[in-house]
Amino acid sequence: TNLDFCESNPEISFFLNEQVPMHLAQLSNLFGFKLVHISTDAVFSGEKSYSSEEDICTPSTVYGHSKLAGENVISSIAPDSLICRVNFVGANPKGVSLFDYFYRTMSKKITATGFTDIYFTPLAVDVTARIILDLMDRNEKGIYHVVGTDRISKYDFAEMVRRIWDFDESLLKPGLYDSTVKRSLDLSLDNSKLRGIGINP
Repeated sequence: TNLDFCESNPEISFFLNEQVPMHLAQLSNLFGFKLVHISTDAVFSGEKSYSSEEDICTPSTVYGHSKLAGENVISSIAPDSLICRVNFVGANPKGVSLFDYFYRTMSKKITATGFTDIYFTPLAVDVTARIILDLMDRNEKGIYHVVGTDRISKYDFAEMVRRIWDFDESLLKPGLYDSTVKRSLDLSLDNSKLRGIGINP
């Protein structure tokens, strides 16, 4: 999920995100198991809010292109597979998640910057996992957006972390995304399909 790394190493990105899923899809056919593939909101351009499963994917990064290639090859080889586009949040053992950045930075009394121009529909990682297990129990197939319902900015998310742990207001400042890596700025996804089968994140 490291956008900068993927931009500099497209061959590794496509190997991990397209070729490995392709082999797993082939194996699922050979051995008769159901493949559950974890994909991403980065398959969209970010030009509209609340993209649905039916919307055309036009990724703007190597990472997004490689993940979309993985989705396509799986759908072609093993159409009964379940593909879950996610954007989960929570602590990461390696300390590299968005939550970890905001929590650790502010807990050290260092000012963190939250982007006000990048939007997403995050969902807690444990809830994400439970929903995917539920979809597996129902033997669902195809693409599902397993995300939260609320579209918020990265700054809004950081403000939640700040408030919950009662960090000082001075430790969080708003900012705009500025990088040589062009990325989709609105990665909010529509989870209506999920709610339509009775699963309400």
